[in-house]
Parts: sequence; C-alpha cells; structure tokens
Amino acid sequence: MRTPASMTMMSFGSVGPAVALLQDYLNRIPSPSPKLVEDGDFGSKTRNRVREFQGSKALASDAVVGPMTWEALVTALGGPDQWLLRFRILQAADMDASPCDVAAKLSDGQDLHDPHHRQFRKGHAKLLKYFRVSAPAPIAPGHSVVSEDAIQYFDKVGGVDQVGKLEPMPHWCGIFALWAIKAAGANVGTWRNGSGISAVPGFKQVRSPLPGDVGYVASPFQHHFIVRWLWPEGGSIKIDTIEGNSAPNSNFSFGPRQLKAVDGWYSIF
Repeated sequence: MRTPASMTMMSFGSVGPAVALLQDYLNRIPSPSPKLVEDGDFGSKTRNRVREFQGSKALASDAVVGPMTWEALVTALGGPDQWLLRFRILQAADMDASPCDVAAKLSDGQDLHDPHHRQFRKGHAKLLKYFRVSAPAPIAPGHSVVSEDAIQYFDKVGGVDQVGKLEPMPHWCGIFALWAIKAAGANVGTWRNGSGISAVPGFKQVRSPLPGDVGYVASPFQHHFIVRWLWPEGGSIKIDTIEGNSAPNSNFSFGPRQLKAVDGWYSIF
C-alpha cells in the first residue's frame, strides 16, 4: 500500500488533526521516551520523537514528515504479518465490491420456481454468502441465522412485490465488513442481531484507524465500512473506504469520508 501523492508534509510548528494522527501513531511505536500528548501541535517533543523514529529506519533524521516517513511509520505498526492480513482484508472487500453488482433495493427478475413468484434482489447470491459467513445459523451449517427468504427476495404484500424496499432484509453494511475480515482468515466471532461490529468477539475500539479496520457512523443509521486508506490533506484527515448497503439502492460505494465525521473505529489488531 502506497502513501497517497497528496499526503501533507509536516514539520516543527505544524498544527491540526494530521499532527494528532502522527502523534497517535508515534505513541504506538515502542520508545524509551515518554508518550506524546496527542494535541495536534508539532512541538519540540514531537520533533524529537520523529527524529528518533527516522533514525531507527535509516531515514534522514530531519524531523520532516513526508511520504517516506509516513509509509515507514504505518508499516512499523504491527509488523509484516499484521500488514499481510490487513492487505488480505482489503483484497477480499475490493474484489467483491468492485463489480458493483449488488443493489438490494433493485429487482433481479422473478423467481419462476418460487410458489409466490417473488422477485430476487439484485446480487442476492452474494448477499446470501455474506450473511452465511458473518451470521451463520448455529445448528444449520451453510445457512444464516437471518431469514434467507428476506435476503433473497422482496417481501410480497397483497400480491405485489415491495421492490425498492430493503426491509425485511437487515442492513448489510456491517455484515459485509465482517465477511471481508473473516474471508481474509481472521479469527473473529459472528454477528449478533441487533448489535454492531463492537459486539463481535475479537474486535476492540481504537482511537484512530489503519487500513483494514472498520469505521462506524451512528446517523442517519448505524453504518459500517472498511477503511482502505487514510491521509492528511488540507488541514483534515480523509478516509478512503469500501462500503456496503449504500444509498440510494443499497449497493456498494467507495469513499472518501472525513475522519472527524466518523463516530467510532474498531480493529481486530
């Protein structure tokens, strides 16, 4: 994973959320120095920690944080094994989302073999896969604890298919995020109906994200997404994302988002 070309350069005297992100990352790296106050102010203590880190990675110890220092810093967080798993999460999410072939509010045609001749949701086979992996039925291997009819078909009221409605199928953004993490080989628990990713065993809340982590936005509805990348730009932090169950047709979408507009971050690492 490469640092974006638009990455903001920072040095002594810089202020703002990008500096706070830098301080958070530096605090995760083992050091004999005291922890930095994550106040967004690039002062002398932050400068010394940057120089210390740059020296440990055979970089020029100039305390200027550019693309090479950012990349070395992010790579140092967790080591190669963790980053291999993070890459696998992104690869799984990207490969399934990139065709943009799921739109759960759109029809994929009528099922002539169904006694009620209900209409399929577009991408119902993928949706079944996500639910079966993320929310499996404990006593029925290969099936989901969520109604598979609700996942595959639109509800039929008065003989009319309710095309354009997600209900009674649940929102699937968190289901997709958890599927990508499990598909990558991570040892985590399963989805709990009525709860978010924070209730899945193996996840913990973190202060700021790294690629492969999960973001959570509470309003207008409880929405989850995979973090693809993040970078400081123009005085703020931007997040590149991979998202399921996006407006207007409950399909896939991709970032960016503003870090400050996200309510929580969750990680398996």
